[in-house]
Amino acid sequence: MITIIWVLLFPALFMIHDFEEIIYGHSWFKQNIKKIETKVSAKLMAKLIKSLDGTTAQFAFAVFEEFIILVPLSILTIHYHWYVFYVCLMFGYCVHAVIHLLQSIYLRMYVPATATGLVTSILIIYGAFVVIHEQQLQISLILIFLPLMMILILVNGLFSHWLAKRFVK
Repeated sequence: MITIIWVLLFPALFMIHDFEEIIYGHSWFKQNIKKIETKVSAKLMAKLIKSLDGTTAQFAFAVFEEFIILVPLSILTIHYHWYVFYVCLMFGYCVHAVIHLLQSIYLRMYVPATATGLVTSILIIYGAFVVIHEQQLQISLILIFLPLMMILILVNGLFSHWLAKRFVK
């Protein structure tokens, strides 16, 4: 029963983090572009500008795409007991949150979604270990599938932003 709670709680925690990104991300980048330019290479800055050239609505659309995949995955995980897959997804989210922390440290300024990413990651890691324990999952299987999950998360992130630029003007 606790497993089901943690599986269903993950999408809500994911959204708390993404709400902060939606609300503050683009305006923060625009306000801090000069400071960021002094800390990163011109090549990286060009990539950042290109990746952030969309609108807040486009970013929200990309988050929506991820959410409408995550909710059915949660239900399918409960029904078909795809817990190894789902724990990998939970850990993949935590890697994303750590990236925000590393950005903040590197830039020496708060990057939006760092706080919510860290707080939700602590809860998600706890929940993942509850699921691992309750479902008696093999850590070796999680470690095998985690790199694949990271690739899937990256590919879907790129796809969701590509979709957003096509459907939201």
